[in-house]
Amino acid sequence: MNPLDSIILSALNYFAKRYDLLDFSIVLIAETDLLKGGFVLAVFWAVWFQKDTNQQQNRVRLVSVLLGSLLTLLCSRVLALVLPYRERPLRSATIDFQIPTALDEAALRSPCLNRRF
Repeated sequence: MNPLDSIILSALNYFAKRYDLLDFSIVLIAETDLLKGGFVLAVFWAVWFQKDTNQQQNRVRLVSVLLGSLLTLLCSRVLALVLPYRERPLRSATIDFQIPTALDEAALRSPCLNRRF
């Protein structure tokens, strides 16, 4: 495992099982699509329908951001398929990984974690 992965995982995992509300909140955000994308979509629509003298320019920028995001997504998928596979850091035996209170241990063994894309 990359040393940087180890540092980041250890720093974030330090808080696991210390604060039940934090564990629950992180798991809720990770598993709820509305919380992950709903805020961004709400901001997008608020800017799109905002009555302003620069409304046309704002809409052009929003479409540019959307197209740039799609291009970035395409590039990341291509890189995920082309670059060598790396095992997930939480599956490393060298780290004492603490499972958050709100997360079921079976979820970490889920087949969806083994997918590359």
